[in-house]
Amino acid sequence: MTTLANDKTEYISVEEFKELSRRGTGTGSSPKPKARSDAESVPKLTEGEILRQIRDFLRLNGWMVVRIHQSLGSERGIPDLIAIRGGRVCWIEVKTAKGKLSKYQERFLQNLEDHGGWWIVARSVEDVEHLGPREKGGK
Repeated sequence: MTTLANDKTEYISVEEFKELSRRGTGTGSSPKPKARSDAESVPKLTEGEILRQIRDFLRLNGWMVVRIHQSLGSERGIPDLIAIRGGRVCWIEVKTAKGKLSKYQERFLQNLEDHGGWWIVARSVEDVEHLGPREKGGK
């Protein structure tokens, strides 16, 4: 774990997060990765499992993460997660390795970008690794 000057929050790397997930400790809700053969380079996780891993990783690194559930009256194409830290807001659409954006998602993300928004399509926790620990003096 890492701590930064004037920051009492402890941050965790992706490697540390994966180790905690493998041992089934520390994150609470993320399942242990499924056993795999050497021929299989990446476990086949569901979108929900990927989403929980991303949410847990970001929360362990000081982000407030909100899960957006699609429901009657929801904006079509709205991303799955909103992550907020230090005044920065990142919208995250979670997909499996083969998952594709719908036309509504493409339209929403383009509209978000047109308005200065920041978004990521994440297929694994590695896709949000760069959002981990803050730089010294940064947000």
